[in-house]
Amino acid sequence: VSSRLGVSVSCVLPVKNYSQELELELNCDVLLLTALQQMLNFADDYLDDVCPMEEDQPK
Repeated sequence: VSSRLGVSVSCVLPVKNYSQELELELNCDVLLLTALQQMLNFADDYLDDVCPMEEDQPK
């Protein structure tokens, strides 16, 4: 995916649809949950940059 799209490997995050999964695969689940955690961290950082808290704003 990285080479085909010209995107850095660090920006490629795996995703999986769990709606029909009946059995868990520990190795796959750990990788996917780590990717989800990274996405949430990036979203949190973005929101911190776009919407600074009132405490951080000068008066």
